Amino acid sequence: MVGNNCVIGHCTEIKNSILMNHVEAGHFNYIGDSILGSFVNMGAGSRLANVQFRGLKEKMDDTINDIKIPIENKLISTGFSKLGSIIGDNVEIGCNAVLSPGALIGKDNWIYPNCTVSKGFHPPGHFITPSEHKSKSRKK
Repeated sequence: MVGNNCVIGHCTEIKNSILMNHVEAGHFNYIGDSILGSFVNMGAGSRLANVQFRGLKEKMDDTINDIKIPIENKLISTGFSKLGSIIGDNVEIGCNAVLSPGALIGKDNWIYPNCTVSKGFHPPGHFITPSEHKSKSRKK
């Protein structure tokens, strides 16, 4: 489902996802099993991964375990074997960023280019940077 005034560009693939109004996924993006809030911008080549790594036993049994998200030092089962990201309003995702399955991104976050964002909750109003940098607040 795609809202009003969205941009879906060249080679962008969307699978089982909801995009609210004014989402921009210009080109070379993958949006799998995700929900994107209003005014989310995805830089070129960014990916919302929806399947976690599987061990040999899962592969041999042809199964995919449910995605579990760490929240407040607990693992919460989603009940889904495929789950991308849930992204709040007004999030900027830099070029070639990859969001791991089960990444929950609070509103007003900026994700730097070339980042890999881990599963779990990322609170609103921050810069999310590559691992050699620390997350810091976006003061207005």
